[in-house]
Amino acid sequence: MEKILDFSLPDKEFVALLDQVIQVLNTSQNGDEQKAAQAILTQFLETPDGWTRCDKILDDPGASSFAKFYGLQVLGEMVKYRWRTLPRETCESIRDYIVGKVRAREAWFQNYRMNNLVASKSPNAGCCRV
Repeated sequence: MEKILDFSLPDKEFVALLDQVIQVLNTSQNGDEQKAAQAILTQFLETPDGWTRCDKILDDPGASSFAKFYGLQVLGEMVKYRWRTLPRETCESIRDYIVGKVRAREAWFQNYRMNNLVASKSPNAGCCRV
């Protein structure tokens, strides 16, 4: 599990390992395994450069929703405690990344709502085919 602290790991391998650690935390029946997984995740969260992998977690389509949520937590902690220590360019990059993600999600949601609206107004809406 400690391999997620190795920043030389390729992105895909890192995300897969992170998913495994989170799965152990959420599903293991062994209390010692859960404690070890929690300790590794906490250690990663407290690592000064842990936030630099958040985009890899969030952009990986194979990452679990739990891993993505964890990535957001790491990013949130960085903004909360380290934002003022980062170079301006880095802050602007992070801001642009987050705004881009929010806009993409909003566009997806608008499209989803529009499709549901169109489907509900369709003359065949509610009909069942046998």
